[in-house]
Amino acid sequence: MKNIVLTGFMGTGKTTIGKLLSEKLSFPFFDTDKVIEQNADMSIPVFFEKLGEKEFRNYETEVIKLLSDTEGCIISCGGGVVLNNLNMDLLSKNGIIIYLKASIDTIVKRVSSNKGRPLIAAMENPKAEIEKLFDKRKQYYQRHNFSFDTDTLSPDEISDEIIKKVKDIL
Repeated sequence: MKNIVLTGFMGTGKTTIGKLLSEKLSFPFFDTDKVIEQNADMSIPVFFEKLGEKEFRNYETEVIKLLSDTEGCIISCGGGVVLNNLNMDLLSKNGIIIYLKASIDTIVKRVSSNKGRPLIAAMENPKAEIEKLFDKRKQYYQRHNFSFDTDTLSPDEISDEIIKKVKDIL
């Protein structure tokens, strides 16, 4: 059985929709950031502060290696997972890649109040910097099987749409 892998920029609903998919399909749910926090015994912001982004990305790849060997799971990936081709190769071998997208305005609204996002916390002008970061990453998000816009539909509606698209592939 294949995994459902959720990718997308921060604030596009990966964790929320992933949990709904897990409930509806009775699949185990893994959030790569939460797995990193549990295994490293520190929060993502502390990890970034103590060890830096490069070490975080290395650790993230180790988590992806573990999760990509599972079957029948929902995997919600951190927004930067797509930056490493090895991560995407691993996730693709047994996963259906779902890209969740949202407008910059929606992303800013969703993430601005969240202090647990180290890349956002350091930003002086969140909208401009989110737009710049998104522009740098958007080419990497193109590696997917299906994409869904999370601006207008509810998480419940999006999870139902995902299930309709993937049910024959699982």
